[in-house]
Amino acid sequence: MIAQLLAHRLALYVPSKDHANKDLPANKRAGLLTHAIFGLAKACGGATTQQAQGAWVYGDGTVGTEDVTIVYAHVSEAGFREATRTLHSLAHDIMRDGSQASVLVEVDGQARLLTQDETAV
Repeated sequence: MIAQLLAHRLALYVPSKDHANKDLPANKRAGLLTHAIFGLAKACGGATTQQAQGAWVYGDGTVGTEDVTIVYAHVSEAGFREATRTLHSLAHDIMRDGSQASVLVEVDGQARLLTQDETAV
């Protein structure tokens, strides 16, 4: 049996706070996570989550922190283009539904901070 090569890794960082640094309600965050996991699983054939702690610097120099869940998946060359479109669409859904100014995505180890005015590629 020959294993299928899943040459690409896609990841989406799901926040626990909104753009104003307020905790998302538990049911809202659970919905965002479910949407991200199921969306990547359907696009790539499976998905995995990993808990992490994130930090960022505000314009005034103060540092904010939050728990994040990284939802990631591996996909073949044949499914890569469509899976990347799905990743970007999921990021925009999280921005809208999670009241975010931006969402971090990763494609093959390269991170990109997507903002609301960017369209899915």
